Amino acid sequence: MSGLRGSAAALAVLVLVGCEKPLTQQPALSFKASPTTISDKGDETDLRLEALDERGEPGKGEVVLEAPIGRFANGESTIKVRLDSAGVGLTTYRCSVYEDDACSKGVTLTATWKGSINKRTLSQELDLTITGCGPVVSTQAPIVRQCAPRVDNECDGQADLALTSQGVPASRHNGMSGNGYDDDCDGLADEGCPCPQAGTTKDCLLVPPTQTDATTGQPVGWCSKAAKGSVDCAGDGDTNVWTGVCRGAQQPATTDSCAQGDFDCDGVSGNNRLDGCRCRTVPVICPQDVLTLAPYPDPTALTIVDGTAWIQDDAAKDQVTNWRWTAIGGDCDNVLPNPTFALYRTADTRDAGVVGSRIAVKLDTAQVPPRLVADTRSGIRGVQASTGAGRGGGFIYPAFGLSGDYLVQGSFDFEGVTYSCTQKVQVRSPGLRVELCWTMDGGSRDIDLHVARLQGMSCDPYMSLDGGGGAGGEGWNDICGGMGGQTCDWTNTRPNWNYATSPASACTGWSSKGSASGGGCNNPRLDKDNVSCNGAVNNPTANDFCGPENINIDNPRDGDRFAIMANYFGGGQPTKVHSNVYCNGERVASVGFNPATGTNAPTLLKSGGDSTGDMWTVGTVTARVNPQGTITGCAFESVPSRRPSRDRDGTAAYCVDTTVDGGYRTHHFVEDGTGQGLPAGSQPQTRGQWCKH
Repeated sequence: MSGLRGSAAALAVLVLVGCEKPLTQQPALSFKASPTTISDKGDETDLRLEALDERGEPGKGEVVLEAPIGRFANGESTIKVRLDSAGVGLTTYRCSVYEDDACSKGVTLTATWKGSINKRTLSQELDLTITGCGPVVSTQAPIVRQCAPRVDNECDGQADLALTSQGVPASRHNGMSGNGYDDDCDGLADEGCPCPQAGTTKDCLLVPPTQTDATTGQPVGWCSKAAKGSVDCAGDGDTNVWTGVCRGAQQPATTDSCAQGDFDCDGVSGNNRLDGCRCRTVPVICPQDVLTLAPYPDPTALTIVDGTAWIQDDAAKDQVTNWRWTAIGGDCDNVLPNPTFALYRTADTRDAGVVGSRIAVKLDTAQVPPRLVADTRSGIRGVQASTGAGRGGGFIYPAFGLSGDYLVQGSFDFEGVTYSCTQKVQVRSPGLRVELCWTMDGGSRDIDLHVARLQGMSCDPYMSLDGGGGAGGEGWNDICGGMGGQTCDWTNTRPNWNYATSPASACTGWSSKGSASGGGCNNPRLDKDNVSCNGAVNNPTANDFCGPENINIDNPRDGDRFAIMANYFGGGQPTKVHSNVYCNGERVASVGFNPATGTNAPTLLKSGGDSTGDMWTVGTVTARVNPQGTITGCAFESVPSRRPSRDRDGTAAYCVDTTVDGGYRTHHFVEDGTGQGLPAGSQPQTRGQWCKH
């Protein structure tokens, strides 16, 4: 029996040995990639490993992959890939030039595996081609943008604490009234900071103090012009604050493009921190200079804004799609039913009508670059037009009839990327310009603008001109004798104040309702008495377009002082009113209702012709003129109420005199009593003396 047992054991051994494959080959490791050419922007390639042992069976264990640059699926330059039952292992590899400059070159990957039987080490190399445009430009910007934490009031002390920590000198801190900068980078300047009187304006900058030249305190690059604007003071008289809306200005881009231009305003041109300033399919160079135009342009020769000139690749100009143009303007463009400017597709406005439609917009700074986008909650209104694709859609012709600062933005799509450029437009006319606009909801109203001169008069202040037997010849509606009358208004549109005549182009052209006579324009002049209009008409050149009334004094003398008034002549509905004052085309006052800034007063409730209609005394303005005859500044003062009527005046910031409240006997600004706080018949000299109630 023992022999049998031994024979069985021997047989078992023979059977066991016979089940193993002989070691018939060398172990093998296969290393492949798909694709073998990748982009250095971080594109991935799939890696496949396959191992065979000395018997030709699937290999076991792990393969170690190493790369001198780039990253495998684990985010590291080394990874262990476990082989499955088929002897196969999978992973990925990428090489981003934004992480390593060397990724702009080729790379060799190494795979190492120890055989599963004899543990023999095998290595395999794999060459990958990496395409790209070179390493990231790592130019260190001299100006580093630092933003304070977001606040609703930049004068609450928190913003100044942040500025101190950022090394901003105390001279550029907010203190109690603001510094004119956008400290917290929220697109508002000095929001919540106290200001002296409603309606006044000051210069503002949509950059933080850290993003300026250390010597001048001014922005650099594109922002030196495009980020500058004016912010207005609003309130109820008891509490006046800067609204924060920096009219006519735009925030800097988050980063430059790869083309020429310092659009992120850090002191270096073309240093793109997102794309690394590497070559692009469609390099775009946005305009850096401001386009300066005059109001009332020649309607047959408008100035083009040519977006195709921004695209440097000539072939791409035919391939871009979805051209969109958006324009935003001034305060009256937010109050009236339709903006006072228009967009055309030809230089000759006779060839085609206006294009685009009114839209509420906001600047979306989350976009790169920042773009104007539709937002129904915004109080800022603009015009937006789609003009198609290719070269044919890449231009627009804007037309402007009012002074001020405008933004015209063009954007287009190419290969899944949206590009955008903003052209700032300054519309400038010499001298002093006063605008008046009002709400038209519920039907037209007739509000009249009056500008009175406060010097050079010969009329007797005690002479009665209203037939009522009272004193007070100086007034808004009665015309004093001699010197061409004291007021410029609908009853006296071209008074003779002994100012030089302006060229005809100053009062004729696109959208002008005025006319030239004798080869020139009278100073002063009311361009239109807007008695009635149609809110559905969006063409500013139409006679029934709801536009503002404007009074222009192109060449006042130094020290000349003027008073401004709005009178509710006719209409059956309450109306909210707004007035702007421009000095050489730059806004120096923004007074009254403004949906963009949240100002809701004043309101005119009662119409009554020139005798009893509600009368808003807007303010006074004094011209500063140099010896060469050029205006160098305009000092504006608004008029507060002494005994405010909340439904008309707000709390106290504005003065709407009304016969209902016993505010005045006549529409003269010189009364025969002492209700204005001055001797009977005396012309007001201070802000508080103009209001009669």
